[in-house]
Amino acid sequence: MPKLNREEYNKTEAKQGGGGFEQMEPGVYELYIQAVRTEWDTKNGHTRGLEKQCVRIVWDVASGPFEKKFTDAYFVDWEGRPDPDKDYMHSTMLSWKNMAYLKGRFEAIDANNPGFDSLAAFDAIPDDAYDPKQWAQFVGKRFWAVIGGEVDLNDNGYDRWKLDIDAWITPEQVRSGDHPEPKVTDNRAKPKNGGAPASMGATYNV
Repeated sequence: MPKLNREEYNKTEAKQGGGGFEQMEPGVYELYIQAVRTEWDTKNGHTRGLEKQCVRIVWDVASGPFEKKFTDAYFVDWEGRPDPDKDYMHSTMLSWKNMAYLKGRFEAIDANNPGFDSLAAFDAIPDDAYDPKQWAQFVGKRFWAVIGGEVDLNDNGYDRWKLDIDAWITPEQVRSGDHPEPKVTDNRAKPKNGGAPASMGATYNV
């Protein structure tokens, strides 16, 4: 007979059918930086970010019902580190080609991490900082973001989301509501079984 962890079983909330699962949808979330990538692979080949004046920020959810969603075993390697093969599901670029956007991201980080100076931390990084450890000051830092995305339907007719960060914002913008709305692209079509598409709504985790 298979063995169950009885303690885990007893504290687990029972669910009755439905075929779906709770998933993140576009909205406003507090995030934190899981990792900084200076190099990564794409379908077009290997990318050395510093040559393009950017790094890849891998993020996770810092608070709310989806806290540490991307720390789940599916998203990490055998050592518990973010799996680079899953980065595309929860990452964004930090580029210093456009100073206005860079300043906006730094202000979002600084506002949520009192005493931290993003610009000073950035200036302290050597020009040839291909070692991700040289970006360690940014790892763990929190920021708020407006997350948008695309939705289509899986084979069973349930929503399937691909999420992306639309804007980095400050805690004050979260409180005041003075921020962009999530951008949503709806690619859903009528399910093969003839049922109606599931309803869509933005979730605000503030």
